[in-house]
Amino acid sequence: RSPNVGFRTAFRLQDVDMGKVSRLFGDKEIFAGELDGFLDIGGVGRSWHDIMAALNGRIDAGMAGGRINSQFAGYVDMIADFLPALGDDPKRPRGTDVSCFVSRLAIKNGTATTDALMLDTGRAAVRGAGTVDLGREVIDILLKTNSTEGRLVTVSVPLHVQGPLLKPTVAPD
Repeated sequence: RSPNVGFRTAFRLQDVDMGKVSRLFGDKEIFAGELDGFLDIGGVGRSWHDIMAALNGRIDAGMAGGRINSQFAGYVDMIADFLPALGDDPKRPRGTDVSCFVSRLAIKNGTATTDALMLDTGRAAVRGAGTVDLGREVIDILLKTNSTEGRLVTVSVPLHVQGPLLKPTVAPD
């Protein structure tokens, strides 16, 4: 039987090029912009899964300005359904501009909880709250969209993102 292994890390993120980071995980630039934030996490376990299931700490992140690439929408159904609500600019078919992104996650015993998840495109604002259970590898987050453009009638349907982390479902709430 393997012995427990643990880690603890804390560091500040400043001007992290999310375009470069997203390319590390694939051949497409999913996000563009400079991310700032703070990460303070730690856990103990016999495997990476056990460590994630016991993780504690916090992650705060924010970005002023940036872009979500529309090409990514073809890879993840959740984003494909979600981008029109963000106001994908038909004059700029390569994505959606982001004016502001903020996320705050409190992590306790492997469950990350957020009540401060916000994305603003200048045309629409998205606010979210919910949990990510790292041990069970499931997500349960409610996203509420609101148009920020001056329209007389606006339809805003909350979206529920839930299920396995690798293949969550998105449905109107």
